[in-house]
Amino acid sequence: MKKQISSLLAIGVFALATVAANAATKGNVVVQSPSNTPALAQDNSEAMYLRATPGGAVILYVEANNGRTLDVLDVTDSAKIKRVAQLTLPARTAFDFALPTNDGVMVRYRDGSGEAFLSLNKYKQPTLVNSADLNVMGTAEKFDDAIVVTTVKGATVSAPPDPTYSVYDDTTSSSAPKLMTTVSDVFQEIERRSTGTMYLLSSNGVTVVRQPRVEDESYRYQQSLGK
Repeated sequence: MKKQISSLLAIGVFALATVAANAATKGNVVVQSPSNTPALAQDNSEAMYLRATPGGAVILYVEANNGRTLDVLDVTDSAKIKRVAQLTLPARTAFDFALPTNDGVMVRYRDGSGEAFLSLNKYKQPTLVNSADLNVMGTAEKFDDAIVVTTVKGATVSAPPDPTYSVYDDTTSSSAPKLMTTVSDVFQEIERRSTGTMYLLSSNGVTVVRQPRVEDESYRYQQSLGK
């Protein structure tokens, strides 16, 4: 059974009750889906990772096609998302993004064969490094400059069921929240709290739920800091 999750009640990412208290008579939730935003469409997409660059760009990496494809999306401006690269990786199989490091992110192969390293020194052209030294399946943790991987003998990887997300706008002029979108079989959710943005990954690609009011407030705050 798929789990029905409401952004109004359970997700709580957007603090819609606060938005409603300050809202005007129109809604404040915008949905960009793979069907209406070509850059978000990735067939057989399976995992994603959000990272800010030292230069201030915000990049969403989307893994697909059993680990063989990596899409690089510039989501710095949520209203102008663009694909900056689509790469072929030497991955052994599908993987999940496991642990951020100074220069990239450790990835974990889902078949239990170990880890690999995705170098993000060139964030638009990442490179995947496979090494026999990384062929250890376990829980990776960052400890200052060290990465510690803890393994449990006989441990197996099990995937939880993929839930369905129902996203409502609670800032409309009507008394009842308005259903904006329903996304089935969501593999992964990432929150970007600074702009009130949620990224939902399904097999068709990425659905982005935006709050323009929060984006504007974030932009004005950054401007006040001189950034």
